[in-house]
Amino acid sequence: SKRRVASMSRVPSLPAVAALLLLGGAVQAQNLLANPDFDAGIAGWKIPGVSWIDALPDDEDWAGDLDSGSARVINTAEGAESAGIYQCVQIPLADGATAYDMRVQARAADGQQGRGTVEFTLWYYDDGACLGSGSGNDFLYWGLETWPALGELGLADATVPAGTQSILFELRAAKYAEAADFAALFDHAYLPESGALASSCAALLALAARRRCAWRISA
Repeated sequence: SKRRVASMSRVPSLPAVAALLLLGGAVQAQNLLANPDFDAGIAGWKIPGVSWIDALPDDEDWAGDLDSGSARVINTAEGAESAGIYQCVQIPLADGATAYDMRVQARAADGQQGRGTVEFTLWYYDDGACLGSGSGNDFLYWGLETWPALGELGLADATVPAGTQSILFELRAAKYAEAADFAALFDHAYLPESGALASSCAALLALAARRRCAWRISA
């Protein structure tokens, strides 16, 4: 089914929120990521120990929120390389494989189209600190200079292997070999507290504090 994004600039009333829940499903679970909207710059996110990756706050917010912003990840490696900012998040241990709704807003920075792609990578670990050898997947490749028209990019039902106790949530700037550098913007990252909770409104938990809200409607 196709999806479209609707947006509103004011907080809806309680009856409107209730109607949204009836139409769209369960409320979005608590986000386990620190500073997922980059309201506090890049606090809570780590930068890998390589000289060719840097990250800094950017004033642009995917939803146009003047009180927030995004993260700019800059790759200046020689040749084709991919790395970015990340967080290690503990999750509840499950007996079997569990579906999680994980996503992010991302785009190539202005003037960067054709130099690389943005990537959204998840690594799964059987300890609580993202140590040892993990298994993982890349869920996002996007090289345009516009925020995705259909809302967040990612995987609505990422299958987390049984025995997983921590997830490395990584936002990467992948530079092409022929490019001198590549910069990517990331915003509105989401890793839920529990698996497979569909969201009626991507920012429903923050309606009291945020002036904009976007939700996805199946057509």
